[in-house]
This record gives sequence, C-alpha cells and structure tokens, in this order.
Amino acid sequence: GDPAQRASAADLPPPFRDVMAPLASGWTWARTLAAKLEALGFTDVDDHVRDDPLTGASPAAAFWTETLETIRPRITDAAYMEPLGRAAIDAASFDAMIALLGDGEFSAPFTAQHQVSARRP
Repeated sequence: GDPAQRASAADLPPPFRDVMAPLASGWTWARTLAAKLEALGFTDVDDHVRDDPLTGASPAAAFWTETLETIRPRITDAAYMEPLGRAAIDAASFDAMIALLGDGEFSAPFTAQHQVSARRP
C-alpha cells in the first residue's frame, strides 16, 4: 500500500486525512507495474520503492497549495463530489490543510515512488 495507508490514521493530522489522503487513494497504477511486467514475461523485475513524505514549506508543498487552490471550487462542492461517490471537503478542513502546507514543522507520509526495472528474456 501507499505510505498514507500504511501510517496509522491516528498519527496523521485530520486535515491531511480529510483532504490529501482521499486525493492520493486512487494513485495505484505504479504498484501494479512490476507484476504487469512479470506477466508479460520480463525477467529480473525489480521494484525499488521509496517513500516520499509531504513536508510543509517545501517545493512540493507549494505545488500542492497551488493545486488545492485550483481545485477548491470542485472538491468543496457537494453537488460536484457526491455523484463521484466522494464527500465534499469542508472549508475548515481545506483551510487547515493549506496552513499545514505552509508549516515547516509538518511532515506526513504521502506517496511512494516506484522505480521499476526489468529485462526482456
């Protein structure tokens, strides 16, 4: 699983659990790449996984701040989110997540980077 799923929910700040974790929950394709290569007959398949935390006041945090502000009108709109099977994000949680992204003391497990290599037989 991804780091956000492996970390205990109690260890993650509520705004992160409410805003960021649902966004990352669908990012699963990289986890399946090694198995797909093996199924295609590749050999010496190696899936090197590196956890990549999200840290406040970092370039990644600036990226996510801009991204969240761009998608805010949609992810806070119940009429948009409910047909997608997701709950809208409340404004307080959203604002708290933006504050965490600006806080250099904040860090939470977020994504895992997969570096997959293989050889043709």
